[in-house]
Amino acid sequence: MKKLFQVLCGIFLSASLVTSVTGTINAAPYKSYNYVNGNNGITDVAAPTAYLPVRVLDENNLGVKLSAPEDLCQDDEGNFYVLDSATGYVHSFTSNWEKRYTLFGYLEAGNQNPTDLKKPQGICVWNNILYVAETEGNQIVKYDINTKEVIGFLKQPKSDLLGDGFEFRPKKIEVDSTGRIFVVAENVNQGLMELTQEGAFVGFVGSNSVVASPFEVIFRYFLTEEQIANRVAFVPVEYTNISLDPSGFIYAVTAVSEVNTPIRKLNPAGKDILVRNPVNGVDAVAGDLLYDKSSAAADRGPSSFVDIAANDQGIYFALDNNRGRIFAYDEDGNMLFEFGGNNTYQTGTFIQPSALGIVGNRIYVLDRDRKNIVAFEPTEYGQAIMDATRSYVEGNYEKSLVQWEGLLRKNCNFDLAYVKAGFCLYRMGDNEKAMEYFELANAREYYTKAFVKYRKDWLNENFTWLILGAIMILILLIVVIWLIRKWKNHRKEFGSGTERRGVGG
Repeated sequence: MKKLFQVLCGIFLSASLVTSVTGTINAAPYKSYNYVNGNNGITDVAAPTAYLPVRVLDENNLGVKLSAPEDLCQDDEGNFYVLDSATGYVHSFTSNWEKRYTLFGYLEAGNQNPTDLKKPQGICVWNNILYVAETEGNQIVKYDINTKEVIGFLKQPKSDLLGDGFEFRPKKIEVDSTGRIFVVAENVNQGLMELTQEGAFVGFVGSNSVVASPFEVIFRYFLTEEQIANRVAFVPVEYTNISLDPSGFIYAVTAVSEVNTPIRKLNPAGKDILVRNPVNGVDAVAGDLLYDKSSAAADRGPSSFVDIAANDQGIYFALDNNRGRIFAYDEDGNMLFEFGGNNTYQTGTFIQPSALGIVGNRIYVLDRDRKNIVAFEPTEYGQAIMDATRSYVEGNYEKSLVQWEGLLRKNCNFDLAYVKAGFCLYRMGDNEKAMEYFELANAREYYTKAFVKYRKDWLNENFTWLILGAIMILILLIVVIWLIRKWKNHRKEFGSGTERRGVGG
């Protein structure tokens, strides 16, 4: 039944995409999909487009030439800052992308000409201070965003934990509300580096480990020590980027495919607290679940994340450099939607995406190769998903139920919508109806929970009648037994009298 329903739904959806003239799918330069978990496992099915490109920012409308846009951030006033790693410049714009100024570098002692930043790769703003991670300059440069002057340098930190041969090559940087500085440093695989505002090294946060496959573990059992030494070591790997969400938690990503958890959410203690409990039963939050593993194509293999950002709803967006896609997840690790693509010259696809930023519901993606910034906005479908998610997170289950049911009319292959509608009903106490939605999503675990609750509620509601029924049955049994015994005794007495009369004759 579920399979037939999905087939009919897919035919209807495909037809609507073909015949629609004003529909968002036709306007999109990329295909959108979501995953469903059926009898044959995880499969991808067509889905309406959730985000569309609405604006391209480049030298034609920015007033500055971008050679290799690398990173993007905003200050508290909404002003944008764009880092160009090729020139070392940091360009500042208003919230409407009107040019404000450009930072060209810094003055060194005894030198009247400014020194260009050497391959900077990361920026962030905190407390009116712009932090620039100058990778090849082996330092972090601090600017006052109002005076545009350099106010300090954070050079190579000293610590026994770093070793004598350590070279400080900062790539990405974030500063939390308390002023703690977190740095992604090149060739550092112990985790994020935490620094004070003065540049003192505090320690490492959130080590990212590589997990060996079962085959590799068995295979190594038969190798010599020399052969094992020549194979790739399963050591922690370095992060590629970090971002702070509105609550102060750190989201971190890695581009290494062997890492079991390429997306992490770190609490202040550095522990990974990202929830990986998607409704499709696959506990991986890793972008594409189905991909080419063996071809010679440049985009083969799993997703390779280069940036991440989260909004105030707990929805986070991860940028995949491998196929140029942006994946959106809710707080449970469910993929809400994806958009974008690569290797085409259509607006909304990328060649070398390097960073993303979130401003309200608008998403900006930097493309290092195309030297531009693309702004995306949600379609009606995408906005409906975020609205339904917000209502659910806020506990407004009646409103959320209506929204998820509305989404099912737009995309009947959306397993998450079935499950969320089921959970809304479950929270509202309608377990029987919730079971129907869970069954349509092939969500056996949730179906069982709803069934147990439904059975318990049914027993509680009908307990009095069950007891009365049991008593009536018991009384009826007693009466029947009494009648049977009485009939047997009567028959015995009648039989004895007949025998006596026969003997006397």
